[in-house]
Amino acid sequence: MAQQYAEIESLDWFHPNLTRHTAESILLQNGKDGTYLLRPSSKGCGEYALSVKFEQSVKHFNIVWNGENITFGHGTFRTIDDFVEHFKNKPLIGTESSQLVLLKVAYPRNVEEPNMYESVTVHAEFSTADDSADSINFSLNTKEGYLTKLGLHFKTWKTRWFVLRRNELMYYKEKFSKEPIRVLDLNEWLTHGFEFCGGEYLSPHMAMADQTESEAKTFADLGIVDVLCEACAQLKWTKPTKIQVESLPVALAGKDVIGLAETGSGKTGAFALPILQALLDSPQRLFALILTPTRELAYQISEQFEALGTCIGLKCAVIVGGMDMMTQAIMLGKKPHVIIATPGRLVDHLENTKGFSLRSIKYLVMDEADRILNMDFESEVDKILKVIPRERKTYLYSATMTKKVQKLQRASLVDPVKVEVSNKYQTVATLQQYYMFIPAKYKDVYLVYILNELAGNSFMVFCSTCANTQRIALMLRNLGFTAIPLHGQMSQAKRLGSLNKFKSKDRSILIATDVASRGLDIPHVDVVLNVDIPTHSKDYVHRVGRTARAGRSGKAITFVSQYDVELYQRIEHLIGKKLPLYQTEEQDVMQLMERVGEAQRIAKMEMNDANDKRKKRKKGAADDEEDTEESRGVRKKFKKKKQK
Repeated sequence: MAQQYAEIESLDWFHPNLTRHTAESILLQNGKDGTYLLRPSSKGCGEYALSVKFEQSVKHFNIVWNGENITFGHGTFRTIDDFVEHFKNKPLIGTESSQLVLLKVAYPRNVEEPNMYESVTVHAEFSTADDSADSINFSLNTKEGYLTKLGLHFKTWKTRWFVLRRNELMYYKEKFSKEPIRVLDLNEWLTHGFEFCGGEYLSPHMAMADQTESEAKTFADLGIVDVLCEACAQLKWTKPTKIQVESLPVALAGKDVIGLAETGSGKTGAFALPILQALLDSPQRLFALILTPTRELAYQISEQFEALGTCIGLKCAVIVGGMDMMTQAIMLGKKPHVIIATPGRLVDHLENTKGFSLRSIKYLVMDEADRILNMDFESEVDKILKVIPRERKTYLYSATMTKKVQKLQRASLVDPVKVEVSNKYQTVATLQQYYMFIPAKYKDVYLVYILNELAGNSFMVFCSTCANTQRIALMLRNLGFTAIPLHGQMSQAKRLGSLNKFKSKDRSILIATDVASRGLDIPHVDVVLNVDIPTHSKDYVHRVGRTARAGRSGKAITFVSQYDVELYQRIEHLIGKKLPLYQTEEQDVMQLMERVGEAQRIAKMEMNDANDKRKKRKKGAADDEEDTEESRGVRKKFKKKKQK
């Protein structure tokens, strides 16, 4: 039989002055390779107390760390190597295996308040009797949900078997399963080091959401009930996305969530599924409120809620501006389960619709939270927060976060868990991004050139003003392109009509302001063109996020004129990369000058005609002119003038 070695069972480290120190650890190794203590790094110096429990006794050592080596005041051991050498060669008497490591550690409870910790006890049974040894059974004493930063559902820690081999920690669904559910590389943990937290416990940094892949292969693994899993399957959601893997266990555990994930990563599902599951457990009307910054996003979220909730009889109401107040009041009177609203119109109903109240709301969601919390909606959001219950669950989601979100977190969230699966302003890896440096007066010509060169794709073209959006749409129609505008001066019915025509591929080019830059999930967008560079750099992330969604590839090209250089440099700084130049043939571009110039003139005439009619007619009738569908080519226009 192989010789057994004594192993360290428990370690309690503390610093008498309660100062924070960092130590690196060579974790658990069996007797064949030698046993090691935790070894402090050069970042921390001072006096420590170390208690080591062996098979029959407990020994105490006073340790002084001077930045280079460890000194044991016990007298026998002067270095860590002396300590290891003394114990590793002593065989255990009358035992088949040794008990290894009872380690008290602490995990951050709140990202924003690093001094608050929940202690966790990890019990490990470690065997060196034969080749199949090294099995570890972890039991963790902590509040549910605090360990999800590893990407593990909290129940996993209490029900799975763990095995440690060399530097890999594996865990299994059952004790004798052949294949592990997941393998964690302990070297990833060691690079994060250990910290002294409040002077009492060691705290390994296990918050590695961006480094570890989740073991969850299905929504059921994350705790979603069968009826909702079937709904996900019908929507062809085959497996959870990263943000869903990280946030669903936390949300299902009843925690408030701040979710930060790149565009097109499944944020809507991340907050819709926990709400629907909670609604199944305790059905009631006026259960959840979802706030969005734009009307189109509200309708899109409603579609996803209704698709997921069809099998459970979910009723939703979309409350946005531009639609009839009385119709909406009737919808609210029927008390839907979920209200999806823009802040302004919701406040209108709170102030003017009799009998409407949000006192029973159990869930509040702010999608595109940074936009909702800016100055545009500040007063409306404050009014809404005053009339909804404090005892609620709150979820904030966005692709970009600002300090304003942190301010609201302190004001109205309770011990929120911050879930990040992307950098603060990250664009997806499947997105090809380019820029074109061109004179401002040639923007239209280069736009037509790109649309011709990449013909066959679907495009979203972003402009900075409603007028420019309308002008470019008219110009492109006169050149024979199937372009359609979407901007804030159109009625809500026209806006939805434009969006639906583009979604159904009836139109291949959507010309839009930033009203369409956030949240809209249009799967087939191949190319995003920024004709006008966004004034706010983070709007760039949202614009280009309309393509390359959910793992698909996409292309984004930004036009940079002589007036836009500073804005463009801010964007490059924000996303942390230098974009390549999109190559064009200038001769080919200039050949389009005459045709484009003629189309520009006709578009301008059409806009002037529309403005004249708008002045003569009532506002409601004038609205019909906002989005004329016929594509009057240059020849048709002249023919019509001759007939007159």
